Amino acid sequence: MRKIYLIFPLLFSLLTVACDDDAEIVRLTNEDPVLSVSSISPQRGYAGAEITIEGANFGAAKELVKVFFTGMEESAELLTCEDTKLVVKVPENAASGALTIEANKMRIVTSDRLFTVIPNPEMMGISPARVTGNAEVTITGKNFGTLTEDVQLYCMIDGEEVPFTITSCMDEEIKAIVPETTVFGEFDLKVRILGKEAKNVLKITLLEKPTITTVKSDNVLSESFAFAGDKVTISGTGFGTDANAVIVKFGDLNAVSIESCANSEIIAVVPDGFAGGAITVTKDGLSSTSADELKVLEDNTDISSYVLKNYKAPFTPNEFKEGQGGTENSWAVPAGWTVNEAAQNMFNKQNGQYCSVPVGGLNTDAQVLIIQAGWNNNAVAASKTVTNGKMYQNITLPKGSYMLKVTYGEVVLKTGNPYVAIVKNMAELPNPDQLSEANGDVFWKFKDHSKNAPLAEESIPFNLSETTEICLGFTANLPYTSCFKVTEFKLVYIGDVQ
Repeated sequence: MRKIYLIFPLLFSLLTVACDDDAEIVRLTNEDPVLSVSSISPQRGYAGAEITIEGANFGAAKELVKVFFTGMEESAELLTCEDTKLVVKVPENAASGALTIEANKMRIVTSDRLFTVIPNPEMMGISPARVTGNAEVTITGKNFGTLTEDVQLYCMIDGEEVPFTITSCMDEEIKAIVPETTVFGEFDLKVRILGKEAKNVLKITLLEKPTITTVKSDNVLSESFAFAGDKVTISGTGFGTDANAVIVKFGDLNAVSIESCANSEIIAVVPDGFAGGAITVTKDGLSSTSADELKVLEDNTDISSYVLKNYKAPFTPNEFKEGQGGTENSWAVPAGWTVNEAAQNMFNKQNGQYCSVPVGGLNTDAQVLIIQAGWNNNAVAASKTVTNGKMYQNITLPKGSYMLKVTYGEVVLKTGNPYVAIVKNMAELPNPDQLSEANGDVFWKFKDHSKNAPLAEESIPFNLSETTEICLGFTANLPYTSCFKVTEFKLVYIGDVQ
């Protein structure tokens, strides 16, 4: 059986009537009801906020209950109504003061519990107004309250609210951390306090901080060198596309020019007087400095590692071609070197028998660069003598004065004429008898050197009046049982051409 309770405030009797077999109506009456308010929560809020009024004898019929805010002739919107609790919405234009509640022909004024209507929040300024993600901004204004949890600060990006992180809140100041975004530009900045939107909107510009990841020069020596006039490619993010909006500095000097500017790459020209150092890119007042530093070519700099390949022991051999490698391997072609057929005249062995295809230029047991005639497969004429054997590298060098240093061991000449040679603007070294100082060739002839003697070094100077392609290495004619053995090539930049 279900029971139905009806409350009549002016009766003092309990009447039970059986309406049917399934229902029982119970009338609960209070002879002398008193309307009372025990709490208002919260006791301050913006127009539109919801507040809860707790007390007694409000009744349960919304149409019989009215709540008036100070300064209002119309009752506030009543959202829910229970006998002990009312939820109402603060009307627009309400004033601070007591609430008046009317229910069941009773009336009470909450003189001891006043409600404060907070004026709408208003933003007046933002500092800074141009920021990167994760920076702190300060919003000035009024009517913000003092609780960070009441504040929602956000900007609208592509129709979505992107929230800021509130770090502190005072009635006239909000501090917040800017979100990191992948979209940049000017956006509307809005604030909501306790669900109430501020009456105005500010503008904030979210900037992408320029970030340098790599810097590479087009210098002929190495991408880590930068001379005046070289072009340097700066890779990264956040550069924008307007070259006029970007400042590029080499050390403390402005770039000669910015040849191109994309968001991920800038190409800039090195200025005169650059003495080496990092590169800085500045955009929108924000800067990024490269972790890597570019170098200038100082006097007496060993540039071997920048321009030469496989230039000192232990040397790296090329992989064998078919028929070159066997069970007894002492000979190979050095990686990074061009070795012509005449200098590839030595044979490895397979199970005590000479292999079918010759190889040469590197003795892997002794770890020397070598051209040799004899002491190998005498059944092949080419292994007994070397005619116009060549082993060389092609490199490009900037203007300057240089020294090529050759460290060598055993040299057996007899009547041979092996040379270390440096020639300009040629793809291949000349034959030994075609070397000519008149053509600008620089060369030095090996001298006999005992295998038991300490290693010797020869220094060969040469000058370049401009950036030049050069070919350097060995060119040799060797009779039977002749050879030379080199353990290191070293190339030193001496200085500017005198």
